[in-house]
Parts: sequence; C-alpha cells; structure tokens
Amino acid sequence: MSGNNLMWSLAALVFLNGFSILISAEVLRKYFNPLVASGFVVLSFLFYRRFIGMTDTENLGFLLGNLGFSLLFIGALTKFVPFIFTGTFITAFALNTRPGAFIILPLLVTWFLIYFGRLQQKRNLKKFVVFAAMILVPFLLNAMLATALGENQGTLFSNYAYTLYGIADGGTGWEQVYQDYPEITALEDREAAEFVYQLAYQKMFTQPVLFINGIRSAYRDFFSLSQRSAFGFVSGGDVTAFDFPQPENALTYQVARGVLWLLTPFGLIFLWQNRTRPESGLIFAGLLGIILSVVFIPPQDAAVMRVYAASMPYLIILPMLGLVWLVSRRAITRNNQEFITHEGYQATATALFLVTITIIGSLAIRILRQPLSYREISCQAGQYSAVLRIRNGSYLQLTRDETIKQTGIPELRYRDFVDNLQDFPNAAQINELAGLIPPRAIMNAVNLQNGQMLWAVLPSEALTTIPLPIKVCGSWLPQLLENGLGFLNVESYSVIESSE
Repeated sequence: MSGNNLMWSLAALVFLNGFSILISAEVLRKYFNPLVASGFVVLSFLFYRRFIGMTDTENLGFLLGNLGFSLLFIGALTKFVPFIFTGTFITAFALNTRPGAFIILPLLVTWFLIYFGRLQQKRNLKKFVVFAAMILVPFLLNAMLATALGENQGTLFSNYAYTLYGIADGGTGWEQVYQDYPEITALEDREAAEFVYQLAYQKMFTQPVLFINGIRSAYRDFFSLSQRSAFGFVSGGDVTAFDFPQPENALTYQVARGVLWLLTPFGLIFLWQNRTRPESGLIFAGLLGIILSVVFIPPQDAAVMRVYAASMPYLIILPMLGLVWLVSRRAITRNNQEFITHEGYQATATALFLVTITIIGSLAIRILRQPLSYREISCQAGQYSAVLRIRNGSYLQLTRDETIKQTGIPELRYRDFVDNLQDFPNAAQINELAGLIPPRAIMNAVNLQNGQMLWAVLPSEALTTIPLPIKVCGSWLPQLLENGLGFLNVESYSVIESSE
C-alpha cells in the first residue's frame, strides 16, 4: 500500500498510533472528563514518541494494546460481550506482537469470571470458552507464522532466556550471561537460548538468594523515581532515545515522576470505591498484571518500559484516576446505557484490519519473495562484501550546501548534518561521520548474504539502482567500529542481474 516506501509505511504507523490514542482518550473523556483524557494523551505521547520513525515491534504492540484497552473498557461499560471478546483477542495479539506483561491475560480471565457470570450456568460456560479461545488463538497464530516464516526454526520468545539469567544472577541484566559465558556467541540462536535457559534454572535452584535479590532489585527500580521506574519514560529524549540522561534535567524528570507517583494511591482508592463496576475491575486487573510481570521483566531490561508497550494504557490511566478522585472523592454513578459505543466499532474495525494485514502481509511476502541467486562476491583484500537492497524512504541523502536551499527529508545539507551530530549525547563517538564528503546516501540495511544489520554509506549514484539488489564492497569506518557502530563505507557496487 505504501509503494515499497519505508517513510510512508512509518508515517502510516504514526497516524494509526495517534488514532488509537485518540479513541482511548475520547472514551475516557466521555466517561470521566477532558482532564483525564488530556493527561492520557500527554503520557501516551511521552511513551510513544521515541518509536516515531522506527520499525520496532513497539509500534504495532502499543497500537494494538490501545485498541484492545478501548474495546475492553467499552465492553465493560456497556456489558456488550462482543467488544469484550474482540478486545481480549486484540490484547493477546498485541502481547504476541510485542512480548511483555503476559500475566495480564490470566487476570483478564479472572476479571471476566467475576463480573460476567459463573460457570454453573450453561450460557456463561459457553461465553467463558469463547473468551479463553480469544486468548489462545493469537498464540496459535504466532506459532504458525513463526513456523511458516522462519528460515531457521527457533524457540518462541527465546530472547527471554537472557533476561531470566540476569534475574537469577541477582538482577545483573540480560547481558551478564555474555560476560560469564562468552562462548555462547558462537552458538546458533536456538541452541544458545536452550543453553542459557539451563544456566538460569541451575542458578535459581542452586543459588536461590541471588534469584530473590534479583526480584527485589526489579521492584526497587519499578517503584523508584529513576529512569528505570514505571514512569521512567516521563523524561526527555536524552533518556528515552539515547539512554544518556543530562544531569541538568535529572531533577525535573524526578519531580514529574514524583507527581505521578503521588497521584497513584488516589487512583487505587478510586478503583476500590468503584470495585463493583466492571471497568474498574478491568483497570485493576491490567495494573496487577503489570506489577506481577515485574518479577519476569525487570525494569533494568525493560528499556524505559518499552517492553510493557502493549499494556501501557493500564499504567498511564492510574494517575489520571487519582486526579478524578481528588476532584470528586466519590464513586462513579454514570448510567452505562447512555455510554456511546461509536468508538468501539471504530476500534474493532481498525484492530481487525491491522491483524488481517499483519498476517496476510507476512505470508504474502514469504510466498512472493524470490530468493536471490548470485555468484560469490569478490572484493579487494581487507574489504567487506555485502548484498543490499535500497528501498524508497529508507535512506538519508547527504548533499552539498549549495545544492538545496534548506534541509528536507530525505535530503540533508552537509552543514545541517554536521551541526545536528553535535547535539547527540557522546557526540565525539560519532564525529567520524562529519568527515563524510557529500554527495552520499546513508541507510540502515541488512546484508542479504547473512542477515547482518549494518549502516551503509553509499555513493548517491547507487540510489538509481532502487529497488534492485546490489553487491557492494567497502571498509568499516574505524572510529565508529571501535565504539560498536558498524558503518560500512561502500567503495564500489554493482547491480545483481536476474541471471546471476
């Protein structure tokens, strides 16, 4: 739909995320007041803004998480069971898209049983079976897609092995296993994950004190004022984008997080006062799911709460409910029948459309993709070889200052490019990029030979090859490579002909 243009695809994701936030905010405005809706929008933006222009799974996870929350909330208010079923399905799909606080799912089952009937009634038993299926089906779809799309069959959620090892080691983080057992870098992904799981289980049983310390460390971080806390995303780009907090901003960030934590107990009081209402039970179930998930997903490994993207609405709304309680200090008495369900149909249509194109699109790419066949690439001694494919909207074009009047993506004037480099934290580590001589194109790419991610610095003439695959030879920029950044300065390239 985007014409193979990455920029248009990313713009569509931003629009859809904004639309999902708008739906949630409109529901909250109608049920509570504009203040709650405004606060929800602000906090949602603070969390989401670092993913704008990124291809990370948080984009789709946060989007579907918001839609799932809206559907469940409206279903709870109106007692319209199809909204509840759809919201549950979308929430489970969101958690499979961006794995995170899975404990929310069994708590949603508990919530459904408490507020929507007992199993002794045959009709309610059927509802429960359908509800449980709405949770299980996304996991089956995920497993089927992984089987259909995977070149090498691995273990689902295999990355979690490294997080578990860090917890078992006393809260040392997911990277600790690489320091303790550097030999795992030579193993295949599946073999490495299985090995790390074994190491983690062994530590948990032989050194349980370390495991307990790891859990305690996780909760200490979660309930703190630091960038690892539940509200750590309430900060500037120095934290959310670069994980490099500027000292002069630290106090401001901590005060803002402190205000949210002060409002949180009042939000819990509000939920307690309204505990007989399904919508309050829903928010409490989601919140409890997040808190219990901290045991398994410590903030140290959550990257400023990004791992919790699919469940973020349940956390964001809590301080806003505290505001509601401080203003009214009474239970909600609104008549559910008067609640407008228009947003529910909007959320349903949007969510099911996204799920459909995600599944069908993924399969279509796999089926229609034509494997590349090419002769061995021969480069000069000391050069690195790669096979790349340039796509529209996937690159920045560095131009001479006199070529264009002002910078406009994807074209960057050289002087603007150099000036912007100085604004990055640790600018000295990437200063080598200032030495690039325009015209050049810079893109994040995948080496189609081996799947390696890299940055390619190409002659601008290479853009004429779009969308054909090209063979390239080049050298790594040494200063950047020393700092762990792989920028390949392409010195020669050629188009791969279909006959090769």
